[in-house]
Amino acid sequence: INTDSISLKQACPKCGSFHIIRSGYYYTTKGKYQRYKCMECTTWSSDSKALNTTEHRKTLLASR
Repeated sequence: INTDSISLKQACPKCGSFHIIRSGYYYTTKGKYQRYKCMECTTWSSDSKALNTTEHRKTLLASR
């Protein structure tokens, strides 16, 4: 099993299964969020914490 693909800390919000795979990102004006897909019920979910926030991007640009 590829442990990079499976989230061991997150259960599906719909069915409760831990058979979750990472499946890309979605972007908002506030940041970048990891998307997950449940392999049992095919529900999509996402992290509630942004991976790359607007403030972080500003800090990276300012440090150039």
